[in-house]
Amino acid sequence: LEGLSSHAVTRAYNALGMSLSRKGDQEQALDWFEKLRSHSWSAGDNWGIGQSYINAGVTLFRSGDNAEATNRYEKAEKHAREHGDDQLLSRALHNLASLKAETDPERALDLLGESQDLKEKIGDAPGLLASKMTQGIIAVNTGNLNAAEDYFRETVEKADDLDRRYMKALALSNLGSTLVDKDRPSDAISNYSDARALSEEEDLRYPLRLALKGEALARIETGDYEQADSLFSKLAELEEEAGHDQEAAIALHDQG
Repeated sequence: LEGLSSHAVTRAYNALGMSLSRKGDQEQALDWFEKLRSHSWSAGDNWGIGQSYINAGVTLFRSGDNAEATNRYEKAEKHAREHGDDQLLSRALHNLASLKAETDPERALDLLGESQDLKEKIGDAPGLLASKMTQGIIAVNTGNLNAAEDYFRETVEKADDLDRRYMKALALSNLGSTLVDKDRPSDAISNYSDARALSEEEDLRYPLRLALKGEALARIETGDYEQADSLFSKLAELEEEAGHDQEAAIALHDQG
């Protein structure tokens, strides 16, 4: 990074952290976001400070620490409001909505509505795509599975149009889960399989974990125990590689 401008260093730190998080290395990703925050404070780079909060929140969410993820999202929201950063604010509100989708769907819809208004104002097409996914998740948690299926199918289609492969992989797994909830595990398998193939092609560890577990459980529902066993074994190997001992144990427990 020698010879780069201060803001270029900020963007490099942010990109490194995001890349590590998407590949499943959440611990190292958090380290980079801490470096990003420290560098940005020293440089007076408000954009970098905001990114350090929001992306650390995403990383903590992927690690399963929803309480700390919420803390970072709330800091991102406060920072965004103080500095008039509509894009950051829209992301923070969206991610807070995602975390409240199960426990407080009405509040989640309020947060999501404000986020969507901001995204439309700034022309954030990828952000609106994420909102569509969250609408599907909220629909699941309120028992509206038909609407959820529609939202997830739309998300898959629009993610394809925007070439958002990470989002497409997540949406395919969510669609699979919704179909299982609708007692259609056979229909779900192709979506999980597509999510798994895309995740393996792009080295997307978090979506791959979701796809492997989802497909394995769907295979059990259809009586395909041999294939389910193979998928649980792959999931356990993936968790061990990432150092997720607890998740690896859970995968092996499911396999048994």
